[in-house]
Amino acid sequence: MKSHPTHVLIVTLCLVLLVACSPATPVPVAADPATVVQDFWLKVNAGDLEGALALTSPDIKCRGRCYFGGHDAMRSFLQGTIDAGLETFVSEIQVDGDRVDYQVEIHRGGLLIAQGFASEAMIVQNGLIVLWENNRI
Repeated sequence: MKSHPTHVLIVTLCLVLLVACSPATPVPVAADPATVVQDFWLKVNAGDLEGALALTSPDIKCRGRCYFGGHDAMRSFLQGTIDAGLETFVSEIQVDGDRVDYQVEIHRGGLLIAQGFASEAMIVQNGLIVLWENNRI
């Protein structure tokens, strides 16, 4: 059977039209900074270390009571928090651009052990925490 140039042209045009008319890949919308911070603390409180780290930039920095940078240091810091049985609850969340300010309460074993002693802030860019200002005593 002979191949007709017209058939080849029609098939090629159909393929081009199919590709051109297919839906575009959706552009991901960056998560709300307040939601990222709340999800981070929910994961830490649940002992989900890797889930919490997934919400942080590989180059995350912590300043204030902590002074370190990177996932390895953050992993160690958070593992210590989890191992100590500490839970952090955030309230009075205020968002200004990519900055999220909040108050903290610390619980251990279901008991409140500290509250209202300091505010904290996190900077969230492109859905990831890049800076944690930890001003706890």
